[in-house]
Amino acid sequence: MKSNRTKTISRQSGFSLIEVIVALVVLTLSLSALIDSASSAASNTSHLQNKAFAHWVALNQMAEFRLQKQWPEIGTQEGKAELAEQQWEWLSTTKKTPEKTMRRIDIRVRKAGDPKDSSVTLLTGFLRQPNK
Repeated sequence: MKSNRTKTISRQSGFSLIEVIVALVVLTLSLSALIDSASSAASNTSHLQNKAFAHWVALNQMAEFRLQKQWPEIGTQEGKAELAEQQWEWLSTTKKTPEKTMRRIDIRVRKAGDPKDSSVTLLTGFLRQPNK
């Protein structure tokens, strides 16, 4: 009698090399997009923080003008301030208004060392002529 041996073909289960490469490419693209998104969020947070600090510097300078209780001269003034352990520079421009008893003051704030024509924020306020 002949022995009948059943030949079993063993099929391997798993991923082929092509499937693994495609999966790695998809994973790489996904991680790259995630890193770009996180980097953009961090950059936006830093920009918004600087904008808030610069606005506070401008508000503080406007408060200083109001507390002086002096009629501001037409022209420009410059100054420096420190806030949040950072150095800031401000430039105020005082202009006439159609109302003779009012003056318009524009205050531009930038980080120390930034170009003079740049600003992080601009605040506009109005001061009334003090009573004599």
